Amino acid sequence: MPDISTAVRRRIEKIDILLWLYGNACFWCSTEMVFNPKRPPFQKTGTRSDLSCTVDELRPRALGGRRVLSNQVLACHQCNNRRGSRMAPAEAVAGHLVLLECHDLLRMETVEYQRRAMRNAALGDKRSAQA
Repeated sequence: MPDISTAVRRRIEKIDILLWLYGNACFWCSTEMVFNPKRPPFQKTGTRSDLSCTVDELRPRALGGRRVLSNQVLACHQCNNRRGSRMAPAEAVAGHLVLLECHDLLRMETVEYQRRAMRNAALGDKRSAQA
């Protein structure tokens, strides 16, 4: 098995959680999607059918959204393209957050964020000591 980076591994873990929460259904239209594990939803290469699985941000990165579980859902290619860079309706965001909270997944995201912040702070201290 090829060695994959930590960032890719984290994205795959998020996708696994979203698949577990929502199944293969599109968050927006509830249509059953085609999920190909050999071509993960975050991969930009290749052609897609309208029913292929993609990762959609509730608050798009273009509007300041982050790549975190609380901001991501699985959507069919057609719905993801239709939404473009628009904010998701507040009801959809609230429903997603409630589902994550019910399964105690928001805590995991916070712990991951805290770990990353601590690691970056430690790297910053080492860099300033070397300068």
